[in-house]
Amino acid sequence: MIDENAAPIPKPNVDIISLSPTAEQYFLFSRVDGKLTVAQLCQSSGLGRENTLGCLEYLASAGAIELPGFEAAASPLAEESPAVAPSNNEPPTAAAETTSASPEAPAAKPAAPTVEKTPAAQSAHVIPNYPIPPEQFEFDPELLAHESPLDDGLRRELICLYAQLEQMSYYDLFGLSIGAGRKEIKKAYFRLSKRHHPDNFFRQDLGPLGKMQEAVFKEIARAYATLSKKGARRDYDAALSAHLAEQSGGAAESAPGEAAESSAAGASQDELRERNKRKAAGALLVRRAEKYQERGDYAQAAEEYRKALALVRDPQLAMRVADIMFSAAKMPKEAACFARAGLKLGAPPAEAHFIVGCALQSVGAEREAVKEFQKVLAHAPGHPGATERLGQFGAR
Repeated sequence: MIDENAAPIPKPNVDIISLSPTAEQYFLFSRVDGKLTVAQLCQSSGLGRENTLGCLEYLASAGAIELPGFEAAASPLAEESPAVAPSNNEPPTAAAETTSASPEAPAAKPAAPTVEKTPAAQSAHVIPNYPIPPEQFEFDPELLAHESPLDDGLRRELICLYAQLEQMSYYDLFGLSIGAGRKEIKKAYFRLSKRHHPDNFFRQDLGPLGKMQEAVFKEIARAYATLSKKGARRDYDAALSAHLAEQSGGAAESAPGEAAESSAAGASQDELRERNKRKAAGALLVRRAEKYQERGDYAQAAEEYRKALALVRDPQLAMRVADIMFSAAKMPKEAACFARAGLKLGAPPAEAHFIVGCALQSVGAEREAVKEFQKVLAHAPGHPGATERLGQFGAR
């Protein structure tokens, strides 16, 4: 009988993934730390008492944990594991010979399967398809310097992953292609969720990294919940294919046949991933520009913003920078430059022409400024700012 006041203990050198546990069994295994008692696990797991006890019994039978008071009746893998049940072509073990020679002796308890973690299994971990990989990512020095129990490698991986979650599909998150099989998805989920499980640092203060870890783990759980169910995955794949087709001009929709559609979707996914890399790189440049801006180095900020716009070509960003350059930096030439760039990228004409007009007026180019304000009124009749500025020149 299980002693619910005792704490289960994880056994060393166990590759839990090779036991093919369910999501509940894997989750409970991640909670077993040698400190929480069976009763506490039943209360905190959220699985219910009976289900929790059942998962613990499975893990104990499989040889993954030591469970005080539990005696395994049979190994759950006894029929599958050649280590437990040798084939007819193999000689019986010494234990088997002894048992057969002494029919009156009590039957030996079947041994739990011994699962050793190989060097390959120890080092194997999921490498997501990052838009920008950790070795090229620009990390915030404050986050890297923040005191935390996370080692440097895990910390960098977490920061990099968190910053790019919105630009990654569920397949990207698991480091898989769009046609990955169920076993690949399950294996990737187990490895990635174990690496970023919040309970790895239970009751430890991670500071801002704690919220990042929670967000990443929730996204991992959502990804697996979607990709592990046929219906949910089918709907997700359809939505993803439609998105990829839209991004690539309909290439995925035009491919006839299921195989062709899959190939086109894969090609489109590569294109989208490349686009996401540019987008992520642009976001990094914007953050760098904002840091220069905070220091008052607007000239360097303008250069970084210019690089970002070359990658992302965002009209809203161009107009935001134009306003910063005119209002805060007092750099009218840069303001006019970014406003004209915004106009070319599709920004509202009245907004762009107004900033250009204000910039020209501030440097004494009154004739050119009047033309810009007149263009504003052509696009937005009654624009108060343009009307007021033209009134200063006595022009309408």
